[in-house]
Amino acid sequence: MSGVESVVSEETRKKRKKKDKKDMEMTVVDHLAELRKRLIVSVVAVAVALGVSFIFVGDIMGFIRKPMGDYQLIFIAPSEMFMTNLKVAFFTGLFVAMPVVLYEVWAFVSVGLLANERRYIVVGLPVSIALFAGGAAFCYYLLLPVALKFLLGFAAEGIQPMISVSKYVSFMGLMLLSVGAVFEMPLVILILNRIGILPYRTLSRNRQYAFLIILIVAAVITPSTDVFTLILLAIPIYALYEVSVWLALLAERRRKDEIG
Repeated sequence: MSGVESVVSEETRKKRKKKDKKDMEMTVVDHLAELRKRLIVSVVAVAVALGVSFIFVGDIMGFIRKPMGDYQLIFIAPSEMFMTNLKVAFFTGLFVAMPVVLYEVWAFVSVGLLANERRYIVVGLPVSIALFAGGAAFCYYLLLPVALKFLLGFAAEGIQPMISVSKYVSFMGLMLLSVGAVFEMPLVILILNRIGILPYRTLSRNRQYAFLIILIVAAVITPSTDVFTLILLAIPIYALYEVSVWLALLAERRRKDEIG
């Protein structure tokens, strides 16, 4: 470790020691009271968003079924449609209230963080939301229509597909969640790079293995087995990987400039 790095580490330890001493002044009861307040605000935000979403659940369902095209959805139990509406309203409300929930989580966790660590969270949270939303939008507008057309195209002559609305909503929700989560890859790679697990050299030298892993992940996520749908998902994921490699290089250069 160089002299400059030693000084930086020593300053970080001193700041952490001061922070720990300050946190010790807060009792367990204080932390629990703070947690309780944050949870109440989050639950209220989700409940309000759920109620509003339930009012407009008809419009939301119309938006959800668009990737189905001309195919019709059915329900086969008296309570199925009502429970599906509740499910749709809940997840819509959770998505709408997510900024409030994430802020409350950040406000609770930030008590034990240093100023530079808080900065990373402030930047990381909106980036994470944007990446997830981008992945979900890609899935909704491009991947789902292609996958559904392929899967429903297996119906033989004289056989009419009858798709349960609850099954379709669960299928669509799983797809949106999976693709949205995969699109978080650049942020995950940057975090691993920051803590030294995935340096730029490793990312750059192992592109072929990364591409193979991406193909496997794309094959697992896509419900259809056709090559076109797999490639349709694999290409943007690999593009995100290349962006991650470039960002990791910039981050390492910036850290070197700050140290020396």
